[in-house]
Amino acid sequence: MRVKDFCKAFCVSLCLMAWTSCDKEEWDFAEEETAESTIITGEVRSTGGEPLANVMVRVDYEEQRWLQLPNVRHKAEVKTDKKGEYRLHFQIKDDEMTEEEGVSKYYYLAFDLKDLNPEVYVLPGDMYDVPGDTEGELKTIVGFSYIPVEKASTYTYDVYIPRKRMIQVTLRGFVPEAYGDYIRLTNTLPYGSGTACANKGYELRSDGYYSGEERTFSIPFALDEENVVTVERVKNGVSSTEEHKILVSDNTPKSLTFDF
Repeated sequence: MRVKDFCKAFCVSLCLMAWTSCDKEEWDFAEEETAESTIITGEVRSTGGEPLANVMVRVDYEEQRWLQLPNVRHKAEVKTDKKGEYRLHFQIKDDEMTEEEGVSKYYYLAFDLKDLNPEVYVLPGDMYDVPGDTEGELKTIVGFSYIPVEKASTYTYDVYIPRKRMIQVTLRGFVPEAYGDYIRLTNTLPYGSGTACANKGYELRSDGYYSGEERTFSIPFALDEENVVTVERVKNGVSSTEEHKILVSDNTPKSLTFDF
């Protein structure tokens, strides 16, 4: 899978979560943990193992019929403690596990980072824009869609939110030879349970609108981590891709430049 396709898939997965509109919404919190409870545990940490406290973690159940708004059940929610750890428990209802023709049923787990300092940590909104998120509600949400769950079972989901350093990155020398030529950049960084992409239109292109010969972008990088910058070019209809592994510290690199 190409980097830009992975970025798109990651973004779409966030759009599935229930901080969006629904047809029916209900709360189904279990007061006590029992032998039949489904349990989800984990921790939320940042660079160097720093625990992130007071991150809201929520698990929801959703069912949706074709071309209809979903019905949502909020199953459990809790904030991470001072160690960055959390533990959720909930009861799976029989109707949630029964297959119905034309009905999609799934659970998802969401982490809301809205209380983290946006100057210090990389937030989802730093990396991409979510289509249709006019209120910006998904800019702080990291989540897992379609998580597998069973009764009387325990699962672990850990999340990594790196510290941030913004770096000025210049694309230059863009003199297109043919319609459709472009130079495009993405940055892949450790994030969530794996990696994510900073992909907010860091490009120069010539199809329909000539964006100029040079432009500088402010791009988020994970501090004290290896980031992978991918540069895609199309010159006279011929495409090429190169990757640059960059270890980012407080002082280096000071800036980056890539030529067409």
